[in-house]
Amino acid sequence: VRKEFEQGQTRTAFRKVSEGGKRARMIDAAMAGVDLLKRQPLSRSRVLLLIGQPMDRGSEASLAALQEEAERENVTIFALTLPQFNKAFVEDTFSLQGLSSKDDRGGFKGSADLSKLAPTLTHASAADAKEDPFTTLTRATGGTLLHFRTQRALEDAVGIVGTELRSVYTLSFTPDSTRSGYHDLKVEVNIPGATPYARPGY
Repeated sequence: VRKEFEQGQTRTAFRKVSEGGKRARMIDAAMAGVDLLKRQPLSRSRVLLLIGQPMDRGSEASLAALQEEAERENVTIFALTLPQFNKAFVEDTFSLQGLSSKDDRGGFKGSADLSKLAPTLTHASAADAKEDPFTTLTRATGGTLLHFRTQRALEDAVGIVGTELRSVYTLSFTPDSTRSGYHDLKVEVNIPGATPYARPGY
């Protein structure tokens, strides 16, 4: 832990981070992050941001355990991912445009280069089949997965996450089911073409 909550400066803490080691214990690091977040007051949003490649080597905890803990503690996970060798990004085929008119109601509009999209989706399907940890965690907790290759793209991705966090809605309800176990949820909006991001269940 480089900086506790409400102590020190984030910029200074980042400057102290250095590369090293032969393992990539992403799952253990995320578990530690969830542990820090659950000590915070329930009135605060609990957001975990993962930056790096969607891979893990050497963690003691499992991906399933991390997902369960994040869901239990109401932690939303966002991920900014770097490319792995010989893999393409779906985002490489897209361009994003911010929307600000009253008709658009905020958000982002994307356009796609279909000639590049098909082989990229093949890679994406393979990643899903192998349970890419970033995809699994963001989908399960209602977060967003964004890709970057350059510093500018990283800055843009951080900006998109910030926009999402400032425009999130909290929906509450009282379940009428007495069935134990996992319960599926589905959130829909009456804005044509809009895709809501929400937790798929509890």
